[in-house]
Amino acid sequence: MEVKENDFTDLDIALVRSTGRVVLTGTAGADVVSGGTRLGTLPLTLDRVPTGAVKYTVSLKGHKPAEVTGEIARNAELRLSAMLEPQLYPQSGQPFENTLGQKFVPVPGTNVLFSIWETRVQDFEAFVRETAHDATQGMYSNRGDGWKQQGDTWRSPGFPQGSTHPVVGVNQADAQAFCEWLTKRERAAGRLEANQSYRLPTDAEWDAAVGRAEFPWGNQWPPPRGAGNYADEAAKRGRYKSWTIISGYDDGYDATAPVGSFAANAHGLYDLGGNVWEYVNDRAHGLRGASFSPDDRGYLASSYRLTGGGRYNFIGFRVVCAVGSVEVAGSANPLVALSAVASTSTMPVAGQKWTMPDLALDLMPIASGTFTMGGAGNPTQQVTLTKPFWLGATEVSQGQ
Repeated sequence: MEVKENDFTDLDIALVRSTGRVVLTGTAGADVVSGGTRLGTLPLTLDRVPTGAVKYTVSLKGHKPAEVTGEIARNAELRLSAMLEPQLYPQSGQPFENTLGQKFVPVPGTNVLFSIWETRVQDFEAFVRETAHDATQGMYSNRGDGWKQQGDTWRSPGFPQGSTHPVVGVNQADAQAFCEWLTKRERAAGRLEANQSYRLPTDAEWDAAVGRAEFPWGNQWPPPRGAGNYADEAAKRGRYKSWTIISGYDDGYDATAPVGSFAANAHGLYDLGGNVWEYVNDRAHGLRGASFSPDDRGYLASSYRLTGGGRYNFIGFRVVCAVGSVEVAGSANPLVALSAVASTSTMPVAGQKWTMPDLALDLMPIASGTFTMGGAGNPTQQVTLTKPFWLGATEVSQGQ
């Protein structure tokens, strides 16, 4: 229209938003997220999407997440597809399930995935079946008349157990042998990378998992209903009439309970308090977490360490998956390298001195490269280090 000088004209202007349609296909049931907002699951059609660049993150448990991008034109339809690959290897920060059906979750402040359960009877049975490992000698059990060797074993520990109860009557060597077997088994199945492994948690990792409250369930005493499997009224009603118990507390089990019978903690971990004492990887710190056997208030504290160990029917273990171990260059000479695995969230930084927090052990950075070994009248040879590593500044002391 034409507007003349000094004329005034009212105009109605309607702005039409320029949009298009996005059709997302691919792995059925996968979540679609954009800008931190969950939009739905595949297959998914999105109408009236503003024109311009778009990016969607597509994820599904047990699969590697993927991003799809594109450009939307006005009134046009953009088709995007995301076929997710199965996640065979455990990934840092991501839940994982191994071939035994053990489920693992990340714990902030660590570089491992924690098994949400204590190692079950069925898991240990698979280990013994494949390796013929003998863990049947010298177990101590209590049938109400004190702790002594009575011919019980992990298969029959002095009380009934099902396949999903925590295995008991194992020592730390048994637990470590299980971890070594599981590592080899998962690598052979293509479910574990060469720098990943299963092991017992360190004391520091166990600290991160249990949290900072006075007890695994919080700060109150006595424990609230359903806090875990401890020495209780059920033990008095059952086989342990002489035990000292938590008066008034009743969890319904006089001995072990199936793993996961009580509420998980904030990280999704079960039975960090009660059921069975759990080995940690540090011999000096022994056992964590208390059990169904009679213990006073101090023993039930999150920070308590029970020294010792052995084949007792109140001791078991859980495993962690180390998904980002520190690589240490190998050597035929045992004096060349000190192999160290990071045990806490404090990880070594390339080229910098690192102190292992649990042991106060200083490790010095050794750069990769080629150098001459020998001399001073001895034969010399060129040695190439293909990867940097850390070397202990001192020998390991007895205390460490």
